[in-house]
Amino acid sequence: MPIKPHSTYLYKFPIVQHGTHWYHSHSGLQEQIGMYGAFIMNKRKEWDIPTLPVVLSDWIDMNPKEVNRSLHNQTDWFGIRKNTTQSYWEAVRSGHVKTKFTNEWKRMTAMDVSDVAYDKFLINGKNQNEQPQFKAGDKVRLRIANGGASSYFWLTYSGGKITVVATDGNDVQPVQVDRLLIAVSETYDVVVTIPKK
Repeated sequence: MPIKPHSTYLYKFPIVQHGTHWYHSHSGLQEQIGMYGAFIMNKRKEWDIPTLPVVLSDWIDMNPKEVNRSLHNQTDWFGIRKNTTQSYWEAVRSGHVKTKFTNEWKRMTAMDVSDVAYDKFLINGKNQNEQPQFKAGDKVRLRIANGGASSYFWLTYSGGKITVVATDGNDVQPVQVDRLLIAVSETYDVVVTIPKK
């Protein structure tokens, strides 16, 4: 049941898992106005390095009700903003006019995976995030969650390799990567070393 404004409700349940997770509201369109965040459950014995939660998300300045209305009415507004609309002439020229008609009959515009043209992409609710407490040589565990509604994020690190140590709340054999694609709702724990300037 929804928790009424200015009130609290205490949930009690046994913790049998650990790791990086995230939460979001399922009431109305609250998630689209920022009702989400990191949900981290520590093991009894964690790594002895600093940990930093990082929630990635997408944001649009438009009222979520208007976004929802636009999506249900199959307007091309977001496609126009993202320059991803397909004209009938383009469909004819590329030999996909039948597909275009079929998709329009199904009310599927050309842009069906990431339908919204977002105004911003956020890190912990802000458009940038500085952490001046870390110094060159420090190792930091980033607990990353993709709280975006429909955006995938490529994670890269200008300081070198990223060491993946957990995914979706489960520890994994550490593996080093140059970059990491994080899909909607996925979480990754990565370890990075702060480089010298």
